[in-house]
Amino acid sequence: MQLASFLFLRRAWADDKRHMTRWTKTLFGADALAPNQVLLFPEGTNLTPETRGIDSKFVAKTPGLTEYTHVLHPRTTGFVHLVNEIRATTRAAETECANRTAQSYHPIDSVYDVTLAYPDGRWWTEMDLMSGRLPPSVHVHFKRYRLSQLPAADALAEWCNERFAEKEKQLALFRAEEPQSFTKVAESEGVTLPTPATNINSKCEAVHEHAQYKSQPLELCFVLVFILVQVKM
Repeated sequence: MQLASFLFLRRAWADDKRHMTRWTKTLFGADALAPNQVLLFPEGTNLTPETRGIDSKFVAKTPGLTEYTHVLHPRTTGFVHLVNEIRATTRAAETECANRTAQSYHPIDSVYDVTLAYPDGRWWTEMDLMSGRLPPSVHVHFKRYRLSQLPAADALAEWCNERFAEKEKQLALFRAEEPQSFTKVAESEGVTLPTPATNINSKCEAVHEHAQYKSQPLELCFVLVFILVQVKM
């Protein structure tokens, strides 16, 4: 996990903040050796009966939050700090690289909001994966935001909360559809999905920006919430 640059946290914000700042500068600064991506789980844990109870207590003591059924509420502090540090690091790298010859850097370009849904409604965990119990299919919804589209620092927390409120509605539509899929979600976003026509490795059918992954989806068993993506300049 360390070789993959996993960011290990202590859940003590003073320490984690310093660690996240150093980590961001290493991966996205002017001296970064290659493009990198960030997979971020703002909820910080899996959806289970136990974490639902913890989330309910969090809602009860936080003004303005409502109870969710299909997702947990995000913890926005880390997300806000990460976006702010990436923005600051990018600006610093632009300035530094402008004074160098034959030097390029790899700025974060986009944020992908990713929502996963399992048709059977079961809450899958890492232990299921380790035990060889895999969902029969995984439905994936992607929505792309340019980093420049994200609001200023003082509005990032609300933006993150709005994305999870949106996920709650998306998953409710998913559960209500028969057979279950993100088709109604796509229609609500003004996207008309074509009939699936492309079979990729006999595992998935790609449809516009929506996809249903079928058969042994090992790479998708962990919920990916936000993916911050770099582009090579």
